[in-house]
Amino acid sequence: MSANRVWGRRDYGEVPLVIGHRGASAQVLENTLAAFRRAREVGADGVELDVQRAGDGGLFVFHDDDLVRLAGRRGAIPNMTASEVRAVRLEDGHAIPTLSEVLEELGPALLVNVELKSPRTFGGQLLAWEVAQLVTRHALGERVLVSSFNP
Repeated sequence: MSANRVWGRRDYGEVPLVIGHRGASAQVLENTLAAFRRAREVGADGVELDVQRAGDGGLFVFHDDDLVRLAGRRGAIPNMTASEVRAVRLEDGHAIPTLSEVLEELGPALLVNVELKSPRTFGGQLLAWEVAQLVTRHALGERVLVSSFNP
C-alpha cells in the first residue's frame, strides 16, 4: 500500500482515519504509555505524539516546552540529561516514555504521526536525524508520518 493511500484522502463513503491525539488523551494522561495502549484498545487507526531530545541524547515523548503543567515542577527536556528525564514523574505517577518504548507499545499495525519538538527555530536537525534512525530500526515504513511546526 502506498504512503499516499495510508495517509491520503479517503474515498467518498469511506470511514475516516481515527487518530488519537497524544494517544487516548481524553481518557488517560497524554503522551504516556497508558494513553497509547488505550488508543489501541479502543480501536484507533493511529496516534499522534510529540518527541523531544534530551540534552545529552535520548528521544522522549512529551509535548510541552516545560514540565510545569504535567509534572508540577520546573525544567525542560532539552535542558536535562536522559537520566534526569527518566526520573521525572508526571500526574498519577506516569513516567515520560522514550520514543522507542512508545513504538513498541503501539505494536505492528497502528499509524504513527511523530511530531518533532525543538526549542529553536531552524534547530532540531539532530532530533530529525535520530527520529529517522529510530523509525528505520523499528521498520515503520509507510505507517509513519513525521511532522513539525518548526521549518
